[in-house]
This record gives sequence, structure tokens and C-alpha cells, in this order.
Amino acid sequence: MWLNKIISSKNSLYLADAYYEKPLVYYLKCNLSKSLNAFKKCLDLDIRHVDKIIMDTRFKGVFRDSRFSELIKPSKVKKINEYVTLKLFGRKTVLYVLDEIYVACQKLVLQIPVKNIESFSEYTSIDEFIEFSYEYGEQINESDFEITPEQEFWGHCSNIQAWVEHNYDSRLLTADFAFGILKKLADNGVKKARIIFKEEIFKRLRDDTGGVYPSILVYFLSAGYFSYFTQKELFYGLLSTEEAGAMDDISDFAALKYTLSNEIENAYRDSYTTEGKIHFYIENGYVSELEISLNEWNIKTLDYLSLLPRLNRLYIYYSHAPKDIGERLQELGFEFIPYYSHDSRLVYYKRN
Repeated sequence: MWLNKIISSKNSLYLADAYYEKPLVYYLKCNLSKSLNAFKKCLDLDIRHVDKIIMDTRFKGVFRDSRFSELIKPSKVKKINEYVTLKLFGRKTVLYVLDEIYVACQKLVLQIPVKNIESFSEYTSIDEFIEFSYEYGEQINESDFEITPEQEFWGHCSNIQAWVEHNYDSRLLTADFAFGILKKLADNGVKKARIIFKEEIFKRLRDDTGGVYPSILVYFLSAGYFSYFTQKELFYGLLSTEEAGAMDDISDFAALKYTLSNEIENAYRDSYTTEGKIHFYIENGYVSELEISLNEWNIKTLDYLSLLPRLNRLYIYYSHAPKDIGERLQELGFEFIPYYSHDSRLVYYKRN
């Protein structure tokens, strides 16, 4: 039968689904032992099936047997707040958001050598710390010791409790975890979460060191989180009032609207482009790269470039540009870079 073919092929894409159907087949054939083993295998492969199984009316008869009902009954439950709950099923901790399974939590522990603890105090978030641990694996390694599922469960509970008590401070969890939960809450109408979601993104892009941690920016871009912001929110949330005002004026003269990007060349190479928009990139709280759309009718755009003191790379899309554009840009301190592209784009950089 098709279930056996999938199971024997070990195709991970469909394996859990195959084991999901298998317990019912065995149960209907009155083979309770095989049914129970397949049931356990299904949940081992993907614990998120537990809610699906509970809601599936075909399994009602199965659950009359206490051995099956025990498998879908959590051994530990911790309600963090009205939105977030953690449950322990067997050896796996599962996070629920808005009473729906959000994710099965990953391995918890990293080993930090006590003799080197001071060298880790400079990191402002879990993400920076983890990235450092991957880069310098000989200094930080995954723990060699085992912890029980219950210990790991309470560890996850403690981390998420701290995150909630510190007003959802995203630095206390990995970015994908913290922002993923906030996004789900925001998308489901939790107003506080939507506000904090935006505030935390700004906080991570405008941290106390004045820089933007590259992997975090790339994560926000690839997750499409900037679609939650208006153009003005990006300008005034990330830049000084003067630079935000300048960008606002530049956008008034541009043919397209702006969105934040990583370094602009990387944005196009990595496809972090947004249809109908052009890009700006910030560094240390200032606009450092900028695209503009220029023609003879909006040449006034250049007047605002002097209000962006850290701008060092300028990408110009042009149509019927004035002949003296090179002279105008030289007056502003820019030099032309020979650049070959399939589109009508000139590149200038600012002299140091």
C-alpha cells in the first residue's frame, strides 16, 4: 500500500504524514501494538501532529484506549500569559501561541566556559552570541552533558517568561523566535504586540552601539517585515529628524517610494528587492547608500543630498538627465564609478 511505500522510502517530506495514517489502519485491523508504535513514531517525527490528531474524529475510538490517550496528554503545562503556553509531550517541549501549536522548541543549552565568561559580555543579543559561537566553535560548544526533558522544559519556560516580563525584549530570544511570535500575535489583532513588533525591529536596527548587526537586517528583509511599516515610519524611526526630513523630501521628487535594504548591490544580488520601490541603506544611524530616480523635471532632488552627510554611495536611475549632472555631483563631493548594468543606472561614490 502507499503508506508502506512512503515509510520504506524514508522520504522525510511525507514520512510523518504516513505515520499519521498508519495508527488508524492498524487500529481498524485490531493490531493495537503496531498501532501504538506507529502513533509514537508519528509524534516523534513531528509533535505538531498532536493537535491534528485530537481534532480528527476518526481517532475517537482510538482514544478510548488509555495507552493512546496518554500519548496526547501533556505531562507538563506552563501558561506564560493569555497568549503563550508551553506543554511537554514525552521528550519534546511545544510552544502554543493563541492556543495553537506554534513550534516544537529546539535544543536549549550552550556551554560557556567560566574562565572566558567576561569575553561574552559585549554581546547585546542571543543572536550575536550564537553567531559568535558558530564562528569560534572551539571556544563555545554545545553542551556535552544531558539534561532531562523536564529540565529542558522548565528552561524554555524560564526564557520565555523572562522575555514576556521584560516587555517582549527581542534580545532575550533568537530573532526568528521572538519576532515570529510577535508577528503571529500582531496578525491576529493583538494591538500591543503590533506596537512592540515595530518597536523591537527599530531597537535591533538602532542599537546602543550605533550599528546594525548584518544578519539581523538580512533576517528582517528575507522575512518581509518591512512591509509592516510605512515609508515615514522607516525614515523617522531609524534616522535623525534632519535626515528623515531630507529623505521625505527626496521621496517627494522620486518616481518611486523607498524601502530599507541591506547594501544595495547585495539587495539586488540576494533578491531583497520590493516591487515598485527603490532602496536606501543605513549605517551607524545614517543613510550611507541611496538610490534616486532622476530626470530633468526632478533635478531638485540633488539639493537634498547635502543633508545626508554620511552618504557615500549613490545609485542614479536617469531619464533625460541634465547634461551638467556630473558637475552638480562633483560639487557635492561625488565621483563617477564606471559601472555596467542591464538597467539605466549610474553609480557615484563620495570622496573621503
